This record gives sequence, structure tokens and C-alpha cells, in this order.
Amino acid sequence: MNSLDLAKQSIAANDFAAAISHAETALLNNANDPDALWVSALAHFNSGQMSQACERARAVARLIERGSPNRAQPLMLLGMAASQAGNLAEARLAFEELRQQLPGNAGVSAALSRIAYAQGDRDSAEAFAREFFATLPSLSSGDLASPLLQLGKTLYECSLFARAEDASQWLAEVRGLVVRLDLKKLEADVSYQFGMAKLNEIAGDYQSAMEHYRSGNGLARAQSRYRIEEDIAVLDQTRQSYGKAYFEAVPVSAPVSDQPRGIFILGMPRSGSSLIEQILAAHPEVEPCGERFWLHESFRDALEAHNSASGHVPRPLEFDSEFLGEVRSNYYQRAGFAPGVQCFTDKMPGNIYKLGLLLKAFPDARVIITERDKFATVMSCFTTAFASGLGFTESLSDCARMYDETHSLAKHWVAHAGRSIQVLDYQELVTEPRRTVEALLEFCDLDWHPACLEPHRVDRAVGTSSNMQVREPIYRRADKRWDAFRDYLGSDAELFPAPE
Repeated sequence: MNSLDLAKQSIAANDFAAAISHAETALLNNANDPDALWVSALAHFNSGQMSQACERARAVARLIERGSPNRAQPLMLLGMAASQAGNLAEARLAFEELRQQLPGNAGVSAALSRIAYAQGDRDSAEAFAREFFATLPSLSSGDLASPLLQLGKTLYECSLFARAEDASQWLAEVRGLVVRLDLKKLEADVSYQFGMAKLNEIAGDYQSAMEHYRSGNGLARAQSRYRIEEDIAVLDQTRQSYGKAYFEAVPVSAPVSDQPRGIFILGMPRSGSSLIEQILAAHPEVEPCGERFWLHESFRDALEAHNSASGHVPRPLEFDSEFLGEVRSNYYQRAGFAPGVQCFTDKMPGNIYKLGLLLKAFPDARVIITERDKFATVMSCFTTAFASGLGFTESLSDCARMYDETHSLAKHWVAHAGRSIQVLDYQELVTEPRRTVEALLEFCDLDWHPACLEPHRVDRAVGTSSNMQVREPIYRRADKRWDAFRDYLGSDAELFPAPE
């Protein structure tokens, strides 16, 4: 059996490492063998090696004439791999060519809508979403097998672009599809429930929307088995470990002169942190980094190194300047800032739970804690289909409690290190943007720049649930959106203050 046959056999057995090895051996004999390139592309893709999958799929596509039916598969794989690798421009080009070759393909339209959304191209994302919904009446059971068409997820993503005049029709199309293809199993799909909720909300049926949001979150909770008591215990331990004694006794890390200064944006999810980063990203001296796990990973690695060297994991009161300097050094190594970067933003909301460490490791940093109306924050979290890791958003009561606990923790940090922290109120920002942005820039030691009042003009990828909101001018209507749901809260209404 030759190398190519062995590679195909390994693919069939899901042994992708062996498939890569055999395919690469085959390519040594013929670097332009389309079969070997294709098997290599598939194996790399299924191994999560997206850059290599792109390279091989690209090579296959080059060997096939444009318009040939044989070009469709490598284009699809190239689009999926490039998308997962973060190369959205190449992914979009691949899918746009595939769209010409496969007109009316639901999966291709959905993929293009998803990519345009990630790029911040709302008009195109909406147009592709319309294409997707237009395909539903002719969709067949065979179409559902496409790797591009995860129906529940696609429905949710495309529903984000519905307008009031579309929503009722799109709801009817989805319901007709479910009946026609007997897709009752979709009822157990979290994304499907969120998609139906979004369409009902846009159509003005808030009662049905709330029922679907509750169903989607209930399904998510059954999968996550989240218990808020575990998070509360961590918060309590954080307050005890990083209290007055810690801030008085523990030294700080010595800043290094050639390292850019950090602006850390923290707080509850959906509290305005993406907008704050977008405002700062409009400033020419600021490098926006988005949500990164750099602090968590840098702290973890420093603890492991200390334990390996001494057989002891230091407690917060045992942190010294050397240990904190190692955390800081690890962080900058991960970030890999280009020469000339003066200032950067790190918008990981969960860093609020490590703020005691952060303030000692980065004594020159500025910290922004975002706060927003409780009802608006909780409802925004509850109606967002987060990817993972935010189990408290699956319940209105848990989310309301986490809001209170996070607010309390913010007060704790301000009491001990207030000079390095600015608490920024979302309502003040949208009501008085000029005054609030001026104060923000002054706190961050940045000169005034008028572009910061037009964050929607910043051309950058935003990888959070607020992707589309930050593409719009600073606006006030977001918090009013939730008032329509108050009549359908049931017993959860007591969690929130009465509207003014």
C-alpha cells in the first residue's frame, strides 16, 4: 500500500497525525499531487492546524480551473480553515467564489454573514442573512448535512440582522421548515432557542421572546451544571486575600521603561467595556488588544515556576517584587508588542477578580471598571448566547446576584487602590459623551483627540458580542430596550429596582 492510500486509510480511521505523515510522504514524490494535498488539508483541518490546512487547500484550489465542480470542496475547506485561523479576508474571498459556484446555498450564505459580521460589515452581513432565510423554503434534509450549516447556530447568528418588517416572515419560514423536515430536535438546541427569541423580540412579541430566552438558558444550564455558590466562594476568598494587609505589605513590580503602559478595562459582561475600548482605540497612541487571557496565563506560569523552583506556591501576602516582575515579564512576552507601541488596552472583564495582583504587577497601569444599570446589564447578559464560561448568565437570579457581587468587589478595590482606578458609568457616557470621554482620556494620561467621540469609525475586528454595537455612534437607546420585558419577568421582577 502506497503512502497516499495509507493517508486515506488513516483519515477514515480518524488518525489524523498518521494521515498528515503519510500525505506529506506522498507529496515528497509529487508536490503537486492534488489527492495528497487534499488529504493533507483535511488531516490538518481535523487536527486543528488551520494555517497548514489553509496552505494545502489553497494549493489544491490553484490546481483546479475556476468554475470546475471539483473546486468547490477545497474552496469550502479553505474558507472554514481561514475563518478559524482568523484570516477573515481570505475566508470571505473563498466563500464569495463558492457562492458564485453554488448560488442559493444556505451554508455559504450563512458563512458569509458570519464572516461579514466579524469584520464589522453590517450591510453585507444583513444581505447574506437575508439570502440564508430566503433558502429555507427549498432546504432539504440533505442540505442539513453540510459542515457549513449548523442550523441552530446559523439561525441565531442570522437573526441578529432581522428588521421589524422581516422578523414575522422569517419566523414563519423557520416554523415551516421545522414542520416540513420534522426538526423537533431543534427544540433542544440552545442556539435555536436564542434565534427564535431574537426574532420574536424584533417582531414585538416579547412574551414569546422571553419564553424562548428562558428555554435557551435552561438548556445551557443543563449542559453547564453551573453553581453560583462556587463563584461566590472565590469572590469571598479574593476579598480576604487581597485586603488591607496585602495592599500595605506587598511591594510592587518595578516598571521597565521600554514597555508600553497598560489600560485594563474590567467589569461585568455587557456593561460597556467594548465601547470603552473602541473609544480608546480611536486614539493614535493606543493599541487595542481586546479580550485576552494574558494576565491569567502569566500568573499561572509564574506560580508553576515558583513551585517548581521552591516546592511552594506563594500566597498573596508572600508575593515579592521578583515574583510580580515575573508575572509582568510573562505578560509582555505573550503580548509581543511591536516597537513603538506606547499604550495598550486589555479588555478582559474577568480581570476584575485578579485586580489585586494586577495593581502590584503593573503599578503604572490605569484601570477602568465599567458599570451599567442593573436591569439593563442582567437582561443583556441573559439574552446573549455566550460561547462558554459565563454560567451565571443562564439565570436571571444568578446574574443579578453576580452583578451585586461584582459591584461590591469594585468598591473593595477602589477602597484600597482608588488612585489607579476609574469607575465609569455607562449611562453618563451615553448621556454626556464629551465630558465623560475627556475625563477618561485625562485619567489615562492621554491628550484629547476628537476621534475618540466617533468610535464607530474605528476600523478593527471586535471579537465580542458587542461587535455591531461598537460600529454605531454612541447612543442612548440600548437600556430602554429592556423595559418591554418587565411585564414578563414573573417572580424575577423583585430582583430589580422599579423603573423610574
